[in-house]
Amino acid sequence: MQTVRLDRDNTVVTLTKEGRGLLESRRLADDSRERQAFHDSVQKPRELKHDAELYRAYMDEAERLRDEGANIHRVVLENDLKAEYQEFLQERNRDRDDSDGRPDRDPLEIQDWAREHDLPCDDQGHVQFPDVRIEYDIEGRDHTLDVEVMTPHYRGAHAAAKSGSGFRLYFIARSGGGRGGGRTPSIIEELLR
Repeated sequence: MQTVRLDRDNTVVTLTKEGRGLLESRRLADDSRERQAFHDSVQKPRELKHDAELYRAYMDEAERLRDEGANIHRVVLENDLKAEYQEFLQERNRDRDDSDGRPDRDPLEIQDWAREHDLPCDDQGHVQFPDVRIEYDIEGRDHTLDVEVMTPHYRGAHAAAKSGSGFRLYFIARSGGGRGGGRTPSIIEELLR
């Protein structure tokens, strides 16, 4: 593990490459579900505060789900969903010397992929990805919950798209000092819908 200074008052902890390797080496044989992905280091330092807020939102949702009797199986980050999407987009380009690297998927194919992955997609084939997807079951029935942390930086069409996505939204208010304010009342969610 390593610590990384978030700001003057906060420090976060992340895995090192060695820590990730240790976790990977200790995996038990799972059932047929997808395996939990582990990540090391800070991938995008500019998004560290957002990611810390995302962790808080996840913890709130995980507690709520467990109170409802849920068994959480896996957490999938936005980057992991986007990587799977890119694999789909580039599938026809793999191992082709004549490929220009541009995906040749039409909007209907993209919409089908999004539907298969329970992700919102518009008519032009623009897929919305949540910050985090929580996969869980209650009484043996599988479910997913998509969570998006909305900061004051979300504006215009981007904010409208996220608001209309069906994701569980967490609104983060920032004070002048830049510290997280936590989840705002749901009245804001209602105004944006």
